[in-house]
Amino acid sequence: MRWPVFLIASIATSALANTPADYAARIPIQADNSSAAWQITLSEEVYRWSQDDRLRDVAVFNAEGRPVPLARWQQEPEEHIERRQSELPAFELPEPPAEGQSGDWNLVIERDGSGRVRRIQTRDDGERTEPAASRDWLLDASAFDKGIDTVTLDWNDPHDGVVARFRVEGSDDLQSWRRLREDAVIVRLQRDGIPVERRDIDLPGMQNRYLRLIRLDAGEALRGMTAVVRSETRSRQAAELRWLTPRWTASLAGVEASATRHLYMLPGSIPVQRVRIHLANDNALADLELLSAEPLTANRTRWQSRARLVAFRLQQDGTRIDNADISLAPALNLRSLRIDSATPLADVPQVQVGYRPEHLVFLSEGSGPYLLAVGNARERRADAPVETAIKLLRAEFGQDWQPPQASLGALQANAAPPDPDAAATASAWRRKLLWLVLIGATLVIAGIAIRLLRNPAERGAVEGQQPPEE
Repeated sequence: MRWPVFLIASIATSALANTPADYAARIPIQADNSSAAWQITLSEEVYRWSQDDRLRDVAVFNAEGRPVPLARWQQEPEEHIERRQSELPAFELPEPPAEGQSGDWNLVIERDGSGRVRRIQTRDDGERTEPAASRDWLLDASAFDKGIDTVTLDWNDPHDGVVARFRVEGSDDLQSWRRLREDAVIVRLQRDGIPVERRDIDLPGMQNRYLRLIRLDAGEALRGMTAVVRSETRSRQAAELRWLTPRWTASLAGVEASATRHLYMLPGSIPVQRVRIHLANDNALADLELLSAEPLTANRTRWQSRARLVAFRLQQDGTRIDNADISLAPALNLRSLRIDSATPLADVPQVQVGYRPEHLVFLSEGSGPYLLAVGNARERRADAPVETAIKLLRAEFGQDWQPPQASLGALQANAAPPDPDAAATASAWRRKLLWLVLIGATLVIAGIAIRLLRNPAERGAVEGQQPPEE
């Protein structure tokens, strides 16, 4: 099928007067003229070689060496998230008789016509000692008609010193049970006056009428249990996060690393959505602040606070317990991270960032093969109005039409890869040079002023007056 010529001609080709040789790296694109438009998912290499936070130093060239219309692309409409939560009735599951005790023991669960649990009791015709405090719980989710993403537990007693491990099972009939989580850990502690809590159990999308919490550790029983469940219904399925590990550095953006300050560099301007901070040592605790460097001018940077958290790494009964991740919404394009600690840390925290790669869309103007070029120190591309072409294509082929996915080949370097350390060093030297120039100019002006004050003849000449005759 021949694509309408007017569609391509109506989109102004980028006015970049350069060639692929003007870019630091080139990547072949596996695409042809079978589609009027193609989309590209950016690889970590593209972020690493791009020096512009808005990817304006990235271009696509056709076989004739001419740039084609290109723009950043929101792959689908912004996802809508519907959140619901509800408190669930929680029932203690009585302890069965200890081994060696006589008599039959039966657990009776009474439900109404809709399946909601009314009460739980035991029938025991033997002699039993006073029942112990319950360690297992039944949660009635029969009235919650959404998939359960998170269960948040709370309890009245004990108030502190709780590290509890549960197996979580689900059922729709109270007869057949399946395991949903094998080893879920909840925590409530006080360390050096700092509260440490982790009371959420993740059950992504599980939909069961009943949940059973079975205590696995030998810790003190929890009394007065309450449970709140939450669900998140998304309008579209989000792509999986990709994870990368930033590199620790001794100095960055005018600050130096120390026992209370840790600096990290990302390979490029990464659209970060989640930050994972793990302390390096067992049974450690720290009050942390997460910051990122925000450039103000070519020579000035401001550190912006992004989040605070109490980080911990605990070992209990052979189980390691870490703090939860930090979520950044919306995603932030970051090149650096800084972690400030209220107290010195013995070792550098381990950091990972999670991100979803961005997309570009280009029109297949001219003939293929096409080439993605990245890293131009002089030119900055303006996004072409590619959205207009997509609307016209959807009017012809349906509103669900999407540009097909083009894959990237192996990167070919035209120059040395960008060195973030060298860029940071050059920026620091520019700041120092600017200060030296300002100080030097101030000294020169001060010297001229002092000389004029000491020599009236020169001062009169500067003011356009003749010195007085003797």
